[in-house]
Amino acid sequence: MVTPRSYAFADAAELFFFLSGFVAAMVYGRIAGREGAVAATRKIWRRAFVLYGAQLLLFAFVLAEISLAVAATGHAIHQRHFRFDAMLTEPGAALTHAILLRYQPAYLDILPLYVLFLAAFPLVLMGLARNLWLVLVPSAALWPGVQIWAVTLPPYPSGGGWFFNPLAWPFLFVLGAAPGHPPPPGGRRGRKGPRHGPPTRHSGSAAQDARPGRKRSRDASVQLGRWRAGRAGPALGAIQAARG
Repeated sequence: MVTPRSYAFADAAELFFFLSGFVAAMVYGRIAGREGAVAATRKIWRRAFVLYGAQLLLFAFVLAEISLAVAATGHAIHQRHFRFDAMLTEPGAALTHAILLRYQPAYLDILPLYVLFLAAFPLVLMGLARNLWLVLVPSAALWPGVQIWAVTLPPYPSGGGWFFNPLAWPFLFVLGAAPGHPPPPGGRRGRKGPRHGPPTRHSGSAAQDARPGRKRSRDASVQLGRWRAGRAGPALGAIQAARG
């Protein structure tokens, strides 16, 4: 199979998390700037809940497919290949850990990590709104520590760790979120917009005169006054002659 790994240093998973961070910051950053952080957090968690439900539905669908394949062929190779052995030995515990996102069969191990990232994304948004280094530096420092000490979350069944380590991938997610987050209204992050003094009466009147509607109405008033003066001119001349 030809993937980006064949001709680059990144594979599909790296591109997925980088672009996911970019798109999430771009979309929810605008919502936070327009509607507030509370509204953005509510929509982020709603999205995370939808993806959590999708993970559970995919788990049930793949489990049904594997069960049908094993029943039709009589070979258990399918359940071993997709890591569904625990469903036969400990079905109750396996379902419980699947709901907790700890039980991740083959090809069902990327959405749990994305759900965790979205659940914590409101904190990333708040950090990006203040200073992007508040989120870039901790995530960058976490990555080498995970590589050195092999820290991870325990999966189910026990042994090893998550296929996508939740402590090793945040840096790539945040690295995509940093350029995707919209800048503050004042311009670049960390800088304030230009200061303007309080509006004066002359500046206010000039601004009002600059409006197209007011300019047209003023021109119409001037033309109406000239027309009235032209109509009233002969009558005023006749009155003055009578008085003389």
